[in-house]
Amino acid sequence: MSILADTIAEWKKLGFHYDRDDLSKQWVISGSRDELHLFGKILKDFATDPSNSTEFEHDHYGPYIFLKIIGRAWV
Repeated sequence: MSILADTIAEWKKLGFHYDRDDLSKQWVISGSRDELHLFGKILKDFATDPSNSTEFEHDHYGPYIFLKIIGRAWV
C-alpha cells in the first residue's frame, strides 16, 4: 500500500475528518451527521472513563495524531 492509501484508510477508520486552522487557532471537524455523532461518542467515552481523570492522560486520533483529547484532574 502507498502512504496516501494508508492515510485514506486511517481517515475512513476514524470515521470523520479534522484539520487545524493555525491562523485562527481552531479545529475544524467535518463529516456526515453520523460521523460527527461518532466524534461526540469518542469525547463522551473519554470523559466518562475514570482512568482518564488523571492530569495529562490523553489519546491521539487520526492518521496525523494531531488531535489530542486530554484529561485533567479537577480540584
